[in-house]
Amino acid sequence: MNVGVIGTGYVGLITAVCFARKGNSVTGFDTDTRKIEGLNAKPRITPIYEAGLEDALNETLGKTLALSTRLEDAVRGKDVIFIAVPTPPKLDGSADLSYVENSVQSVVKHLSGYATLVLRSTAPAGTADAMKLMAEKYHNGHDFDFAGNPEFLRQGTAIEDFEHPDRIVIGTESERAESLLRKLYEPFDRPIYKAGLRSAEAVKVISNTLLAQRVADANFVARYSDAIGADQHEILHLVGQDKRIGSHFLEPGPGFGGSCFPKDVAALVAECRKLGVKHSLIETILKDNHDHMLYVAEQTERLCGELRGKTVGVLGLAFKAGTDDMREAVSIPIIRHLQGRGARIQAYDPQSMEKAKPHLPDITYCDKSIDAVRDAHIALLLTNWPEFKLLSPQAMRKEMESPVVYDTRNALNGALFKKAGLIYRGMGRR
Repeated sequence: MNVGVIGTGYVGLITAVCFARKGNSVTGFDTDTRKIEGLNAKPRITPIYEAGLEDALNETLGKTLALSTRLEDAVRGKDVIFIAVPTPPKLDGSADLSYVENSVQSVVKHLSGYATLVLRSTAPAGTADAMKLMAEKYHNGHDFDFAGNPEFLRQGTAIEDFEHPDRIVIGTESERAESLLRKLYEPFDRPIYKAGLRSAEAVKVISNTLLAQRVADANFVARYSDAIGADQHEILHLVGQDKRIGSHFLEPGPGFGGSCFPKDVAALVAECRKLGVKHSLIETILKDNHDHMLYVAEQTERLCGELRGKTVGVLGLAFKAGTDDMREAVSIPIIRHLQGRGARIQAYDPQSMEKAKPHLPDITYCDKSIDAVRDAHIALLLTNWPEFKLLSPQAMRKEMESPVVYDTRNALNGALFKKAGLIYRGMGRR
């Protein structure tokens, strides 16, 4: 099938590559000339770090995948055209749809025949209907249909998530569009669910909001456990045995970040306010998350003592392991708070340090994880990269000024660190 993808950011690039790997003829379009040149170059310069992406590009580019800065290349002769452009938050938290609007206007002007336009960008319910009305004013006479197809990609495992999803959601009122999308997704051999267009649009935001609430709940249990001297792991494990609750996503950490949870929760809150739909609980999720980050910073100071003039060795800067993404990374507000208390920061992350520098320009970036804790008064683990589990407690004890470790991801073997003579504190764990 001939497929066009408008936008080669995180979602668009993964979408293009994965459809190309199934033998479809795919063209991705982006206005960023430098990005497209880098992706087409050898060796490739990829705009994001994502496991398996470079290999997938090498497998498909020049064969079933083309990347272009000419919009018509991704539109003319295409059966299905995915709109995968950013929908960044406005000041009030609502989604800015200007990129989607501009893309749809441009696409329908370049159609060479019938095509199904698929909204892949995360947008509030009703966006596709609004885009269809607008497109009818600008199209060049060729027929088109609209569909919604939300993505559920986790950074760090995006290719695996695309090719082996829990479900594929197709939202459309057109039988022709539904038939095309079912045929396109058939080789993935995964469950396909048909929904109304507005329902499909809402699935992604509702999913992320409920998941963000789960994370916030787990973080509350960690704070509560600290206060009463209990172990959150024991509590949440036993709570999760209740089949009505389950244990998935009940893992505390330093807070949630990234490009999805904060943005989608804020967008849903803004949309509900506009619609007059009351739900006080979701309005508190982001505040609770922010308060939890401050809790991490305050706990760091409690463990270390007066921070002024002391060094904090930070392990991990990206919002999660497996990515170099610094968008809404919890490391940023936590580190800024620690700096405000007078601490010196030295940090290491295996992938995100270049992208971290614009956000955190006045910290010391280290070449290795052991360098980040050298002469530090406390080691603060914020991202659970696998390599941190290989750190030697004995080596850390030898290199640190003060042998204190605050593991906010519960990634390390606390017993080994205590045995080596370090003061170890996990998130909600003794």
